[in-house]
Amino acid sequence: MSKSDPMVVLEVFDSVSTTWKEKGRTERIKDNLNPDFVTQLRIDYYFEEKQALRLTVYDCDGSSADLKKFDVLGIGQVTVAELLKSRSGKTLSLLASSGGATGSTMLLRCEEVTDNKDLLVLRLRGQGLDKKDLLGKSDPYYELYRIKEDSSLMKVFTSEVIRNTLEPHWEQKRHFVQQICNNDFGEILMYVLETEAIDRQIMMKVWDWDKDSAHDLIGECIFTINELISAKGCKLQLINKSKRKPESGIIVVEHASIVRDPTFIDYIKGGCDLSLLVAIDFTGSNGNPRDPGTLHYRSEDTKNPYQEAMSAIGSILAPYDSFVVLRCQYH
Repeated sequence: MSKSDPMVVLEVFDSVSTTWKEKGRTERIKDNLNPDFVTQLRIDYYFEEKQALRLTVYDCDGSSADLKKFDVLGIGQVTVAELLKSRSGKTLSLLASSGGATGSTMLLRCEEVTDNKDLLVLRLRGQGLDKKDLLGKSDPYYELYRIKEDSSLMKVFTSEVIRNTLEPHWEQKRHFVQQICNNDFGEILMYVLETEAIDRQIMMKVWDWDKDSAHDLIGECIFTINELISAKGCKLQLINKSKRKPESGIIVVEHASIVRDPTFIDYIKGGCDLSLLVAIDFTGSNGNPRDPGTLHYRSEDTKNPYQEAMSAIGSILAPYDSFVVLRCQYH
């Protein structure tokens, strides 16, 4: 029998309707009884309200979105205020659907989000990584962790596995800077008597993936975004403190840059126009357009369903098009 494939679903209690409303789901982690989820679940914080949260862990055997098809592994409840007061994280004891104890726990960490649209474009490769497999080379992948103010780690990314190599070339990735370091990179805070530069550290751990056993740590390193983008071809030394010779290889930063992820409003302000093109298939199954009650029937008094749809969509998109032409042709 295989292990569970856990996923967490976050719900917020709506005091108006007195119901729980889903706000987000984590990724599903296959065959793992001690999962460390990467997906961040975001909610709005209201100081004047008591915000109750319910977190349900499901064993997801399949890709269906219907939660009723999965087994519940445990349920925990907490308030946003309790999370905010817990500097090092809040540990919840999970209960079964029947209300009894499961013996399982969940560690929750929360942090205020600073929004912006910056992206870190990152392309990495390994050089001279340690050989971990007896009959072959390593199967390396890396994880990125945000280091919080209390020095605890929050995993934010897991790369793909590159099989049987000590010189892996990982695919180029685009990370939201908020997710990686909460936008704390080179920002200057002004105080009464001094200034302080905020440049949050990030930890990388490189692992050797194993199918049938726990993954082996190759090494880890700590860096900041500014260190990556300020030096072309930056090299990061991997360290494994459990070894007699702690050096375990090098991570070469082939590319690191900050770009902005444009929003819809950015495109519009930049002069982007939207053009609406509508094509209608006058299939015979819709009936004769001259007969009342058919989908294409034309009347001076009412619009048929196609005309209503075009009018509704067109009225929304028209302000974003500097040249609007509506052309109808019937055959």
